[in-house]
Amino acid sequence: MFLDLIGCDRRERHHRLEDWDDTLISVYVCMLDGEPRTFWFESPENPLIEGFGGDEPSQIIDPGQFILRADRLSKSVPSNPGDLDPSAHSVAAQRLDEAADCIDEVIKFIPEGEHQVPQEAFFTPIGKVSYMEEPGRFRRARLEAVGQTYREIAARFKPQ
Repeated sequence: MFLDLIGCDRRERHHRLEDWDDTLISVYVCMLDGEPRTFWFESPENPLIEGFGGDEPSQIIDPGQFILRADRLSKSVPSNPGDLDPSAHSVAAQRLDEAADCIDEVIKFIPEGEHQVPQEAFFTPIGKVSYMEEPGRFRRARLEAVGQTYREIAARFKPQ
């Protein structure tokens, strides 16, 4: 997701895993501004878990970026499966599940005992703007309701 956010071309993206002193590293090479770039990411202890990462908040994607990604994904899917060709239902469900995963990532930024993502958690310009425009979107109760709604709508697109 980070590579998508910074504009790395998916068609020119290559991935490999490396073992660095018993630490699994994901290495990506992609084209960025016409130049090949290499990015290294430490893989979580269990890279096969659902969602984007471990229990800690992201250090490379801020909560505002996750919200904006969830917005784009959810807006690309109608709320009623009847409004979409059945052959596209699985893609719609995947998009909504990913949107819900993005919301889960935002919740990770809320400190124990708090009810909202603190303003200090936003470290990118676009993330800061998303917070400034609507700080209420980053309240735990609202985030939990939105994530649950995305999952409920996604379930409508899955075969019964």
